[in-house]
Amino acid sequence: MILTAIGILIGLPAGRILSGFLIAALNMPSIQFTVHIAPASYLFSAAITFGFAIIVNWMANRILDRINMVEALKSVE
Repeated sequence: MILTAIGILIGLPAGRILSGFLIAALNMPSIQFTVHIAPASYLFSAAITFGFAIIVNWMANRILDRINMVEALKSVE
């Protein structure tokens, strides 16, 4: 969950910078793209990412709880 939070904090500004480079590269004399992203969009995308990480973490913990660790260490494989 900590890595997810770090990824969100780094990914949102990095995505904004990369999208600025993309818009600058696609800028043509006859067409100009104006980009306005509402602050709520950043919160919404961070919430979706964090929610997805919680779901994946919950599912992985359910599967890992079923594994008998002592028996897993004893196996030959």
